[in-house]
Amino acid sequence: MTGTIAPNAGSAAPVPSEGAAAKRAQRYECAGVSFALPLDWEDATTFVARGPGAESGSPLILKVARDRIAPTDTLWTHAAQVLVTLGKEIPGFELQEVNNVEVAGRSGMVFRFRLAMEGGTFEQYLALLDPLDDPERRVSVFNISGPEAQSATMRQALGKILQSLQIPGRPPESPPRGSRPPAPLEPAAVAPVPEPDYKVPMPGFRQS
Repeated sequence: MTGTIAPNAGSAAPVPSEGAAAKRAQRYECAGVSFALPLDWEDATTFVARGPGAESGSPLILKVARDRIAPTDTLWTHAAQVLVTLGKEIPGFELQEVNNVEVAGRSGMVFRFRLAMEGGTFEQYLALLDPLDDPERRVSVFNISGPEAQSATMRQALGKILQSLQIPGRPPESPPRGSRPPAPLEPAAVAPVPEPDYKVPMPGFRQS
C-alpha cells in the first residue's frame, strides 16, 4: 500500500482481558480500507510517495520509515550494518558517496549508491537521522530512488524534504527552527567505512 497510514483509535475493537481493563486493538486506515493489527504487533509504518517519471518512464520513489536500533549501537554502527546488508542482498550494489548532515537539530548521514539492474542502472539516496532522545531508539529513514540519469533531481528533492523536516523532542540547546540555514547534502567528510566480514562494493566511492 502507498500513502499515509493513520491510526484510528476511535474505531478500535475491544479485546477481552482477565483481571484488568480490556485492551483495545489499534485500527489503521489506508487507501479506503480499515484494519486492526494483533495486539503483540509493532507499528512499522512506511510512507511511500511517487515523484514525476523520467524520460525512461521510471518515476522517482520516496520511502520514509522508522528503524529501531540496538541500545549499544550508534548511528554510524547501525548505518554500517545497513550497508553490509544491502551489499549482500542487492545485486549490482555499489556505494558511491557518504556525507554528514544536520537536520532539525539531529546529526545524520546520507549515502548514495548505485544499483545495476536488468532494467538499467538506478541510484538511491539513503538518509539516516540520529534518534537522540527517542526512548525506543528509532532512526528516521528517508530513501529516494530512481534512474541514474535523475541523480541530481533526487539529490535536490531529498535536500528540500530534509530542510522541511520537523521532529518532536529536539534537544533544548538546538537553535529554533529557521534560525540557521538548511544543512547541505555535502558537508564535512565522515570516518571511513569500517571493515566488516563482508566488504561493501565501493568502486566509485568518495567522501565529501
